[in-house]
Amino acid sequence: MSQSVLFFIIVLVIVFAVMVSSYFHKRHHEFNMGDIEKAVRGAYPAGVRSITKDELVKGVKKHFHCSSKDALYIIGVARRKKLVDIAANHVTLL
Repeated sequence: MSQSVLFFIIVLVIVFAVMVSSYFHKRHHEFNMGDIEKAVRGAYPAGVRSITKDELVKGVKKHFHCSSKDALYIIGVARRKKLVDIAANHVTLL
């Protein structure tokens, strides 16, 4: 009985350690400005200057393989760096 309890506790500690390390790894992920610009410009089809915000989020998510929350953060960085302009749910490439 004692060995099975000890084994269970060790497994729980290992699972908890993996979860914590995964959380901190994702939390400290940094995005390069060149990659952000490439992802944002790549989300626009050729010759199109304005798309919906949802289309841009999907394009950025596909490029970075990230969550919607991270994609929105990246779009916000692009807006602050004057790469895009957001108005009425449409995002215009500047």
